[in-house]
Amino acid sequence: MKKLLIGGLLFSAPVAVMAEGSPWLINPGDTQVQVTSVEQDADEFWAGDNKNKTPGNGDVSLSTIFVSVNHGISENLALDLRTGYAESDTAVAPSEKDFTDTTVGLTWRLYDEFLGSGNAPSVALRVAATIGGDYETNTISAIGDGANGVEASLIFGKVIGDRFAVAGDIGYRYRDGDVENEILFNVNGTYFITPYLSATLAYHWVDSQGDLDIGGPGFTPERFDEVEEDIESVEFSLSYILTSSISLNLGYGAVIDGRNTPKSDVVTAGIGFAF
Repeated sequence: MKKLLIGGLLFSAPVAVMAEGSPWLINPGDTQVQVTSVEQDADEFWAGDNKNKTPGNGDVSLSTIFVSVNHGISENLALDLRTGYAESDTAVAPSEKDFTDTTVGLTWRLYDEFLGSGNAPSVALRVAATIGGDYETNTISAIGDGANGVEASLIFGKVIGDRFAVAGDIGYRYRDGDVENEILFNVNGTYFITPYLSATLAYHWVDSQGDLDIGGPGFTPERFDEVEEDIESVEFSLSYILTSSISLNLGYGAVIDGRNTPKSDVVTAGIGFAF
């Protein structure tokens, strides 16, 4: 029953929850593809740690279609890829449409809770490379930071009973150029209401290692990608396994605290396919 729960979790988990990898790997040779629409909208942002109305008193918005692929290479190794296409918009700058950053990762399982003894959680190590997109980075509504980079994270997870699982990761992201490196932390809990319907609550935290603030000493619009962008957010989502090869999910999230970042509301909707 516990392994069936994990299979359902991997198949139906929302993209934001699984973005940093999973300690539970899919079977060798299996592939899962998820297409997700993410709508972010904000009418306030933090300049440094001071909250302000967005430029021009209009909304800052970012609409993205992500495509995520997860493939089992072996019993202890999985490949993941995520890319997308986005449109950004703000009242004081032209809208922009372009491809997002692309991330390719490998997850190596270090310990499987189902094969070991005792109550130790599953543990995995993920390393990933990011290829920065070619969009403009000099506005508060930029699609991203436009930087290449590498990251590594330690991932953990534990099935508790027959309906609940908790997972999380802590990692470090290095980016090239003047974009600041980041410490990452994510944790989420999933409860299966039925064998097909699950609810997930997640918390995400990103801590930039920089010290440049929007509007602070030395700041210019051309240096938006260099600012210290800290983000603290929460997300609630529902996922439903429609058939053995199709899953659906819907979620809502919000940035609850941050530095040099929009105070966004986030709505997600996705469909997953298993092969």
